[in-house]
Amino acid sequence: MIGALNQGWTVAKSVLGFERINSGSPRRAEFAFKRLGALGRERGLFENHEYFERYTRLRLTWLT
Repeated sequence: MIGALNQGWTVAKSVLGFERINSGSPRRAEFAFKRLGALGRERGLFENHEYFERYTRLRLTWLT
C-alpha cells in the first residue's frame, strides 16, 4: 500500500502533478527556442519571411 487507506487518488494526483511540472518545464521550451533562434541566425533563416513568421508566432504562443 502506498499512502493511507483510500487515499490512492490523492497520491496519484501528487505524482501526476510532479510529472506535469517536471516534463512541462518552461526551461525546456526556452532552451529549444534559444537553439532554434541560434540555428536561424547561423543559417540566415530569419531573412526568410515564412520562417521568421512561423518562429515568431510559435514563440508568442509559448510566451502567453
